[in-house]
Amino acid sequence: MIPQDEKNVMELTGGLKNALERGESLEKSMESLINAGYNKKEVLEASKRLRITHEGEETSQQEAKKPKEKPKEEQIKKPKENLPKKTLELKAKPLPEQKIIKKTKKKRKPMSSRLLWILTILFSIFILVGAAILGLFWDRWFS
Repeated sequence: MIPQDEKNVMELTGGLKNALERGESLEKSMESLINAGYNKKEVLEASKRLRITHEGEETSQQEAKKPKEKPKEEQIKKPKENLPKKTLELKAKPLPEQKIIKKTKKKRKPMSSRLLWILTILFSIFILVGAAILGLFWDRWFS
């Protein structure tokens, strides 16, 4: 099983590689990861590994470009037509825009309608309390 620190470094290396493929600079990508809360030592380790891997790829590409010993013309069969060489171009694709979804609030009744209900309830309570008091003290007050 891979230790957690090693796993984090591997993930960070992949993140840095993706950022480079999108055209970001290594330093800016490292700064973004550190600002996002990743451990600075792990980010530095990931960048070192990425640089080593990247330099290894560059040297192997340079060696492949170097001309080797020319074989005898008898051994080489030249094609009749010159075919165009295909080149690999990496194009940075823009990230899709994020849409902000606003929560819709339920429509509230107008304030006057709500206020009218509150006043009606309070008036009803006032009438009921008054009727209860009159009922309790009717004999004392009106006899």
